[in-house]
Amino acid sequence: MNRELSKKSNIKRPKRPTKRGLRKKVFLKRKRRKFIFRRFFLVAICLSVVFLFFFGIHFSLSKFFTIKNISVQGSSSYSDAEVISAGELHTKQNLLFLNSKKAENKIYTSLPNVDEVKISKKFPNNLIISLEDAIPTYHLKIENEYIVISAKNKFLAKFSEPPDNTVGLIGIEAEIKENGKVEYRNPESLKLMEEILNTLRSKEIENINEVDISDLQNITLKYENRIKINIGSQDDLDYKILTLKEILNNKISKTERGTLNLKDLKTQNRTYFTYE
Repeated sequence: MNRELSKKSNIKRPKRPTKRGLRKKVFLKRKRRKFIFRRFFLVAICLSVVFLFFFGIHFSLSKFFTIKNISVQGSSSYSDAEVISAGELHTKQNLLFLNSKKAENKIYTSLPNVDEVKISKKFPNNLIISLEDAIPTYHLKIENEYIVISAKNKFLAKFSEPPDNTVGLIGIEAEIKENGKVEYRNPESLKLMEEILNTLRSKEIENINEVDISDLQNITLKYENRIKINIGSQDDLDYKILTLKEILNNKISKTERGTLNLKDLKTQNRTYFTYE
């Protein structure tokens, strides 16, 4: 009996916390809570300041840069109201936040006879829409139809027969995109076609009905639907076109029909005209 009591008496019991220790724990807990609260309060103040700052900027910008006037320039095909409506533009929109490119694309796509659109912001309150009307300039064949395109390659119309008063582009493939833009599949062919057309334009040669680059060694032009012109390759193009101008103005009458060969102009220094 005594032994058992002695064993129990050797067991250590946990000490009860003193009043001083309890006060210290309570103090530390309160201090920790105050610290967390102060940090939270400080973060909340900072976020509030940032929010108020950006809200103030947004409010100021929306108030001072509201569109009050929209003007349309350069179009003879559409009224101002039609153009503005196509771009989904209106007064009270914010000039600063307006997506000009998106509005330009809407106008270009919605109005077939518009070849180019440019929207300019004139701060603080004015919006200017500048347009260029599409003029039927070229035609080319896609599948079994002839499509008419503008000088800046916008699709305008389609016909079952080659249309008059436009230049036929032969030997170049293209497709019509959803926005009405004509996209050429071969960049090199497009570059050559543009070089020929620009050279003709620079030499003031008009009344060209057709440019055919399907055979790059025998590029041909058709003039006034009565003279076929073989300029050979694109080599010495400027010299050949300059010679062509001289021949058309001074060597061939207004009624003669046939084929003019400039292919050997540079190598043999001679030209041929075969009458029909």
